[in-house]
Amino acid sequence: MRPLLATPEPVATGRVQVRGLDGILSELETSRVDFACVGKTLQELRKRLVCCYPPCGEAVLVRRQFHRGGTACSVSAEFVPRPRAGKEIRYVKVLVTGSSGLIGSEAVEYFDRQGHEVTGVDNNMRREFFGPAGDTLWNLERLKRATKRFTHAELDIRDRVAMEELVRTQHFDLIVHCAAQPSHDKAREIPLLDFEVNALGTVNLLEATRQHLPEAVFVFLSTNKVYGDAPNEIPLKELEKRYDYARAEDYAGIDETCRIDRTLHSLFGASKAAADLVAQEYGRYFKMKVGVFRGGCLTGPSHSGVELHGFLSYLVKVTLSGGTYSVFGYKGKQVRDNIHSHDVVRAIEEFAANPRPGEVYNLGGGRANSISILEAVERIEQMSGKKLTWRYVEEARKGDHICYISNLAKFKKDYPQWKITRGLDAILEEIIASQRKPLP
Repeated sequence: MRPLLATPEPVATGRVQVRGLDGILSELETSRVDFACVGKTLQELRKRLVCCYPPCGEAVLVRRQFHRGGTACSVSAEFVPRPRAGKEIRYVKVLVTGSSGLIGSEAVEYFDRQGHEVTGVDNNMRREFFGPAGDTLWNLERLKRATKRFTHAELDIRDRVAMEELVRTQHFDLIVHCAAQPSHDKAREIPLLDFEVNALGTVNLLEATRQHLPEAVFVFLSTNKVYGDAPNEIPLKELEKRYDYARAEDYAGIDETCRIDRTLHSLFGASKAAADLVAQEYGRYFKMKVGVFRGGCLTGPSHSGVELHGFLSYLVKVTLSGGTYSVFGYKGKQVRDNIHSHDVVRAIEEFAANPRPGEVYNLGGGRANSISILEAVERIEQMSGKKLTWRYVEEARKGDHICYISNLAKFKKDYPQWKITRGLDAILEEIIASQRKPLP
């Protein structure tokens, strides 16, 4: 047990400060030093300590002194650590933005199953971006049926007042920020809207968190597009059905030292890079528990895949429906690494349990889950028993990666309990099964 310390102030100011070991600072403002008020604040502090991620203990008032002669007081308390039982975490309040999307809905289900109270923010802008095929209302309805402690809030992250009110009143312990305009190509048609959602929306949420919940863990879902086309400068070799790295030292893929400036990003990559940098800054400058995950191809059965976003999901959809798939450039040999949404949420959970303020991690499927378009077509055809009709477009997407594999070494070093649990075949089987199953 260790003490929580109170700082003495002149009685005239009527202030007593109490700081917990987790860094939470509570300040009492009274006309006089009122120990009932002190006790009440310590009770609230105890609740916050118990509810932090993970629950770490309780604060108990054990001593109090009051000197009428001009000095405020000396207040001390004991911090009683709570033994951790595996990964079990209780009483956590979680905010998930983009909660009807792929990662957001996975996070909602995952934390709800653990018994946490989850609030999801989503206003179905994906339909505005991509039309009816991008509509996520089906996923929202599925979440309502599948969860017990989930509350949906139809809010726009660009609405600063609404987001501040939500954060101020709900006292979240963990914020998972997934909401975004997610398309590399769509951004050029809607550059202002893209920037408002991706950059301004992120700043709104970060600042609301700083003002009202500075002790909360904040996880931002960034993208590998912040690197622009810099990964294309790595020497490549052309194989029969894919490109790959030519040098042995690049075998594990792109790490976090890859530069993010002086490169062609696409407007989407630029807006996400702005959000990525400001998220890092809130972590480093303000010492907030902010983590940034630069995702590769995030995938899973809850993806509302469309041509402009959602590689494997959309490829499976077109194969099963009998449509025509377009391959843009690089002979169809461009490579992506794919990570299941469950493994993304597990990474978020590991970070939340031991946050490193302002840290950045590449997060994808790694080499084992990498696949080219040609390889993916062949494998999906084999697994589904359907033949895909596809056409080749000579011009590649502007700023696109030729070969991108996420180097996961940094995250695995910092969080050795985390690992990839879904291989490519398992991912594809799940996506195929989910798209064959009619919606209720």
